[in-house]
Amino acid sequence: MDIAEAEPVVVKGRFCGSPKTASGGYIAGLLGRHLDGPARVSLDFPIPVDHAFGIERLGDGRVVLSDGATVLAHAEPATLQLEPPTPPSFAEAQWASERYLGFTEHATPECFVCGPAREWGDGLAIFPGPLPGRHLVAAPWAPDPTLFDKGGTVRPEFVWAALDCPSSFALLEAFGRRKTVLSQLTVNLIRPLEVGARWIVMGWPFAADGRNLLGASAIVSESGELHALASSVLVCAD
Repeated sequence: MDIAEAEPVVVKGRFCGSPKTASGGYIAGLLGRHLDGPARVSLDFPIPVDHAFGIERLGDGRVVLSDGATVLAHAEPATLQLEPPTPPSFAEAQWASERYLGFTEHATPECFVCGPAREWGDGLAIFPGPLPGRHLVAAPWAPDPTLFDKGGTVRPEFVWAALDCPSSFALLEAFGRRKTVLSQLTVNLIRPLEVGARWIVMGWPFAADGRNLLGASAIVSESGELHALASSVLVCAD
């Protein structure tokens, strides 16, 4: 590898997707924040929590997460040409969130992003529910104080994390109750998310291609201004 020393990182148990494995969106954000502009992160292996890893920048522009012997995930610059649907209002997102599938049926209720077993201030508490007739799920989001940097904006890794699960639940609503694992996440952070504001997180499906499910997600302000956009590839695990 092309730099002398890796940046050490330990993914704390708080940031899990399932009890022993890190949230894919959070891991993607840890890598994606090292690149300027839109980035694509591929998750090659599950990442256990409470283990030490290294993040390194390669000479070809990629950023990798490794355990010293094996590359577990890698990020690279990307383009994201994606037109989001018209966002719902904050009230509509609240209404949809009350109908979140995960309240009654959730494969990983401890998930940092969307797990209903987590308390506000511990998990992100993003619970995207369906909007009738729209092929869209949405949820309100009021980030807690632990997610902000010193400049008063949500740290990039948490924005990436917030963009993960909404596309997953949009795909569940569109293609049925299938257990999925995030394989790839491409994100464009367009504008920062400021302290004190409330946000709408939404997700929508694209297509099913064999075991791969293709979806997208976005974060918009209460006035509908686009702040972050993502596309995702999920793999059916069953």
